[in-house]
Amino acid sequence: MKPFWIRVSVQSLAQGDFLKECLIPVFNPEFGSDGDSEEVPVGTADLIIVTQTCDLVNEKVSLVALCPIYTLNEFEEANPK
Repeated sequence: MKPFWIRVSVQSLAQGDFLKECLIPVFNPEFGSDGDSEEVPVGTADLIIVTQTCDLVNEKVSLVALCPIYTLNEFEEANPK
């Protein structure tokens, strides 16, 4: 069976791109409440881009929408029923 995802090295993002082990900031609920500078821990997650490619290419968005992606085994572990 041919793999669903293929590795590419391009400088542009597109809807449906899979970002494996992408670095993400992990903010605590009180982040920024005291006005002081704070360290922000970083975690990783497997993500998929859900922002439309045409909006990314034409620079119509200032943020990229991402959604976590899980394997079936990970999903079944979290949702045994």
